[in-house]
Formats: sequence, C-alpha cells, structure tokens
Amino acid sequence: MKLAVWGTFAALTLIWTGCAALLAQLIQWVAQGTASAGTGTVGVLTESLSGSITGAVTHAVTVPPWLSPWIDTIGWRALGETATGAMRAAESSLPFLGQAVSWLGPVVWILWGIGIVVMLGLALLGNWSIGRLAR
Repeated sequence: MKLAVWGTFAALTLIWTGCAALLAQLIQWVAQGTASAGTGTVGVLTESLSGSITGAVTHAVTVPPWLSPWIDTIGWRALGETATGAMRAAESSLPFLGQAVSWLGPVVWILWGIGIVVMLGLALLGNWSIGRLAR
C-alpha cells in the first residue's frame, strides 16, 4: 500500500513538473514574441498573430519548434484569430502585460515548489497513516 502512495506521488510530481515547465515555456515564448514585435500598436501585434501580415507588419509569430508536432496550420491560424480578439479587448492592459511577463516565470516555479511540498506532505501523511493502520 505504501508503494501505491509513493507511486502516485511520483506520477503526480511528474505531471505537475511537466505542466509547470510547459507554462514557463509558454510565458517565455510570449515574452519573446511581445519583445520582438516592438513597442508598436496592438494592431501590429494582433495582425502578426493572426497571420494576416499586411503593409508594415513584417514580424510573424511562428509555431514554436517544441509545439509544431501537435499544432496544425489551421489550428494555429484559429489560435491567432482568438489572440487577435483577446488583444483588441485587452488593449488598455497591454503595458501591464509587458511588465507582468518578467515576473510570471518565477511565480510559476514558486507555485510549483508549493505544490510539490503539499504533495510531499500528503504522501508522508498517507505513509504514516498506512503504517499506523498496519499495527
């Protein structure tokens, strides 16, 4: 029974770590995308995200290499159109977004650490409970 507790802890730790790493990569990618898009208007960024590059827009956000096996072109274009709508809706908060991206990466890893400590505490509690019930 203790093996099941620690096996579950190990599996959940791997899943938790993978999700945190994926989220940190996405945050880093967004930070690079917003930095390389420049300090222009939201229209420039949203047009490049949606794939409809026109006129002065020369920057196109491409699928990250680690994500390309799972995203097709049509899905990426739909994601870009969704991002365009979201960016137009959140135009007033764009300056805050640029500042927030710099500290969101460390926050992800702090929350990851808190989650690991909680899961470890639950695993130790389960291990202790099983040991007491066995006596």
